[in-house]
Amino acid sequence: KKDVHRIVVTLGSGTHVFRRLVDRLVKILPASSEGVWQTGCTPVADLNIKAQPTLPSAVLDKAIADADVVIGHAGCGTALSALNAGKFAILVPREPQYGELVDTHQIEIARWLEERNLAFHRDPNSINTQDIFVAAGRRVCRDDTPPIFKLA
Repeated sequence: KKDVHRIVVTLGSGTHVFRRLVDRLVKILPASSEGVWQTGCTPVADLNIKAQPTLPSAVLDKAIADADVVIGHAGCGTALSALNAGKFAILVPREPQYGELVDTHQIEIARWLEERNLAFHRDPNSINTQDIFVAAGRRVCRDDTPPIFKLA
């Protein structure tokens, strides 16, 4: 089991609150870990975390590269940043039924990546500490010679 010391939590910089994920992570993150919390417009002043609404992309990319594990909303930017850094991210999509997004594209992205063993797709109620340790022990690699496919 890989030690988990550095965790990046990123909720993107959109205009939708995602407190469900933050509340869950505050309860389950390993006590020995330190986190970079990029929380967008989600209010977190009442929590004992050091969060920033936004981070410059270069700063966030460096934090992701240095992290043991990345947990984030399943936005395209978050997913691609994690993949580019070789991280097997835990993607927790925002859901329209909770007013967190207007459509289901994040669910589709997270599901697609999990089906290809490139990330975990979780919801705030199902993510657990074991997921964090498993994700920290995995890496994704770029395939420089992908298989050829024919277009119809």
